[in-house]
Amino acid sequence: MRQRLQLLLLAGLLAITFGIQGAALTPSEELVRLSYFSEQAHPFNFKDEKGNPAGISVDILQKVWDKLGIEPQPIEFMPWARGYYLLLQKPETMLFATNRIESREKLFKWACPIFFQRLVLVGLKSDGIKLHSLKDAMKYRVAALRSDVGEQVLLQNGFGDLQIHAVNKLGNALKLLSRNRTDLVSGSEPFIISTLHDLGLDANRFEVKWTLSSEQMCFAFNRSVSDEAVEAFQFALNQVHANSRVYMKILQKYGLLAP
Repeated sequence: MRQRLQLLLLAGLLAITFGIQGAALTPSEELVRLSYFSEQAHPFNFKDEKGNPAGISVDILQKVWDKLGIEPQPIEFMPWARGYYLLLQKPETMLFATNRIESREKLFKWACPIFFQRLVLVGLKSDGIKLHSLKDAMKYRVAALRSDVGEQVLLQNGFGDLQIHAVNKLGNALKLLSRNRTDLVSGSEPFIISTLHDLGLDANRFEVKWTLSSEQMCFAFNRSVSDEAVEAFQFALNQVHANSRVYMKILQKYGLLAP
């Protein structure tokens, strides 16, 4: 009899435990549990002079949280390659702003767009380089941010690993270019312009040699995040974009649209 009561008690405790574990989270509750990762990439996402998250992506993310009734969440800034690795490996994570390209499509779940941007090859005006095709660029030294879309688009288009000088910061690539230690830099046009300004380099010395593509910048989720949570996030993002006045004010705030 005593053994039977012990078994019944154990069964009851297991039922309660699994019932709690199995209770489904609402999309907003799940989104609160996420770790949010980003990088220093002005004007999209960066820490301002007071150390607070700022940028087009951050402002839009905060509008999305507001639509979902979520309090502002912590955002951890780190080098892009580190954030990209964690997004691939760690459940319950989100990384922004992430370019949505073919090679990444099935790796993550997506909420888009934050913004559209041109991916370009930039060189010095004085170097005399004229590209008639992307294949022509294979004759030159090319630098790109490691694991960034600028590197991955080149790899998708037939560049070998050894043809690309991968660096940890875009600024390092642009410094190499300014010192004639590389011929071209691959990356986001607005990010390149902003980084040149931050480095104190004269943007008039540089020019776009080739346009690689125009890509969506998105919020990318680890595949462990439920479809319901991503869909709720996408619905709120659509609502933010539907208010064109608010969206235009954000772009104007960071200089990507004339007042």
